[in-house]
Amino acid sequence: MVESGSSFITTGEAIRYRRVPQRLAHTNKGSVNRARVRAHMNKIMRRVTGRRADLCAQTAATLTAKNARVVSEDLNTPP
Repeated sequence: MVESGSSFITTGEAIRYRRVPQRLAHTNKGSVNRARVRAHMNKIMRRVTGRRADLCAQTAATLTAKNARVVSEDLNTPP
C-alpha cells in the first residue's frame, strides 16, 4: 500500500481512481455507461473505507484488551 500520510489506497487503486473521473467526464448524464463508471468509483472507495474501518476496529480491540479503562472524547474543533 502507498504510505503517504494515512492513506489506505494501494498504488494501483490510486492510479485507477485518478483515471475514472476522466472516463466519467466523457459519458452522457443518465446513461448506463455513466452508472457503470460511478459504480466503479464507488467500488474502489468502498475498499478504502473498509480498510479504514478495519484499522479502527483493530485499534479499538487492542486498546480495550490492553487497558482497564478507555475514554473517548469528541472535540468540537472548527473545520
